[in-house]
Amino acid sequence: MSFEEARVKNVPNAFLSTVISVFVAASGFSQAPPMTPTLELQAPNDPEPQSVRSARAAYFDNFAQDGLSFEARDPRMPQAGVYHMPGSELPENLADTIIIGKIAGVQAYLSKNRGAIYTESTIAIEEVISTQQPFPAGNNQTLSVGTSIVIVHDGGAIRLNSGAVFTQKVLGSGHQLEKGGEYLFFLRSLKSLNAYGCSKAWSLTGGTVAAVSSDDLARAANHTSIYQGMSVSDFLPVARSLKASLIHQ
Repeated sequence: MSFEEARVKNVPNAFLSTVISVFVAASGFSQAPPMTPTLELQAPNDPEPQSVRSARAAYFDNFAQDGLSFEARDPRMPQAGVYHMPGSELPENLADTIIIGKIAGVQAYLSKNRGAIYTESTIAIEEVISTQQPFPAGNNQTLSVGTSIVIVHDGGAIRLNSGAVFTQKVLGSGHQLEKGGEYLFFLRSLKSLNAYGCSKAWSLTGGTVAAVSSDDLARAANHTSIYQGMSVSDFLPVARSLKASLIHQ
């Protein structure tokens, strides 16, 4: 793993629908996605979106834990959980883009081999704080207020056309992000997927800063967090001083 450490545990299955968690073997984008099931969508007819969809689906094949499709998997299998520890409360070094935005849309998908779930969150940009990327990944549109980008998460919840519901959680990824929620996002561009991965987020909803990442939640519980509970108005000057410093090789 390039910037996250992970520790695998076996945990009991506590869900009525089929629930599988995966070991994230790549760099991992573990900030938990919204977990309300979305309906499985058919592949787009337009060649360009179809190419993007195929690339994202194939990328998340790497997150399937046993090579089996959800339909073929025994729902009684224990989950393999991954605990991610990004480190700093404000990890500028893990981001090439730092923005404030709201989650405007959510859609879960199956990987190409149907063995893993990934979720796309559409982020309406409210403020660009810092970026090493002049444009969104694979897009000719300027990264600016009023535009939107897509972040991809490993995991999520999906309802197949058959009616079956599958849920895939990455344990240790903290509180799930919420559709309609406002967040400070630390992002890493994934140009081949025309998307971003989220290294960390902070909730700004309701005028108060709240931890959502697992390491920040631990700091909040231990009363060692600098930012937990701070007013957004006091936090914004801190956020606006951040500089994204991740440079892709």
